[in-house]
Amino acid sequence: MRRSDVLVSAALGAALFAGSALLARADEPQPEAAALATAAATLSPRPAVAFAVSTSTSVDAYKREFAQQIQDKTDRLADSLPVILKGVIVLDVTIDHEGNVAHVKLWRSNGYPELEKTALESVRKAGRFPAPSEAVRGGQQSVRFLETFLFRHDGRFRVRSTEPKEWAPTLPPEGGPAATRTAKK
Repeated sequence: MRRSDVLVSAALGAALFAGSALLARADEPQPEAAALATAAATLSPRPAVAFAVSTSTSVDAYKREFAQQIQDKTDRLADSLPVILKGVIVLDVTIDHEGNVAHVKLWRSNGYPELEKTALESVRKAGRFPAPSEAVRGGQQSVRFLETFLFRHDGRFRVRSTEPKEWAPTLPPEGGPAATRTAKK
C-alpha cells in the first residue's frame, strides 16, 4: 500500500469515528435555551472595568487634572506658598491609556529625602487618574510628562500645574508692615 493510500484511509477512519459519535448523541435530549444562556453567562469573561476618560485635549490641560487630583487627595496641601521654598521636587510621570500610573521617578530634587518621598507617595496615593484622551496621548499607549511639587518649610506642598502661569509667591510689603504707612512731611 502506498503512503498516500494509508493517509487517506486514516483520514476516512477518523471521519467515520467522529460521525458515529455525533449519531450516538443525536438520541440524547438537547438542553433548553435558558440552560445554555446561563452556562454561557457563567463561562464568559467578566466585563472590562470602566474608567473615566479625560476631556483634556493637551498635555498641559491633562497635567492640571492630574495635579488637581493629587491636591484633592492629600492631607499635606499648602494653602499658600512663601517667597522662599524649602524644596522643589520634579517627578517624571507616565500615565497609561487607562489612567494608571505606569511609571513615576524622581527627576530633580534639592536633596531632601522626606520631600522626595512625600511627592512620590502623593502620586501613588491619588489612585487611578482619568485616562488621557487620544489627543493627549498623541497615538501612543501612554502620556509622559514632568510635574513639579513646591514645598514649604513645614512639608506642605502645592503642585505647580494648579498654579496660574504667571504665579509668583506673595511678597510682603517692602520694609515690613510699617512701610505701608505714609511718611510725614
